Amino acid sequence: MKLSVRWNSAIPIKQAVIRNQTGIEGEANEEQKTFLGRQETHYVVSLSGLPPEMSRLAENTERLKSGTMLERKNKEAIVPESVEVRETGSGVTLFFMFPKADAITMADKEVEFVMGLQGGGGGQGQGLEVKRKFRLKDMVFDGELAL
Repeated sequence: MKLSVRWNSAIPIKQAVIRNQTGIEGEANEEQKTFLGRQETHYVVSLSGLPPEMSRLAENTERLKSGTMLERKNKEAIVPESVEVRETGSGVTLFFMFPKADAITMADKEVEFVMGLQGGGGGQGQGLEVKRKFRLKDMVFDGELAL
């Protein structure tokens, strides 16, 4: 299974979403401009590439929340306040909303997204663990940390 972990609240990702909707030469409409200019209240991290049969995850978002975090060295992990599960024709995407109360800064140097789900019991598998490190120096856009 090939999964993608993406920092959806980062301005370069938001710009790419709009560019995908408008085309390279297209111009953003007012709603899209509002989306681009909006100051996000949460770090939004998505996990995509899950197979359609994993849509049952929507039945228990508390389980998803409890097994997911953003880890930083020498600081308390940030846990998501909420999770959205979106089904597409090709699979399932999970959106994790992490509060910005304890802000991530360049001094953190690295943040790791960690999600772990135990198997469903009754011999239904070993579960799923996803880890993805983000080096913050690679996430600077226009001179600012873009998360």
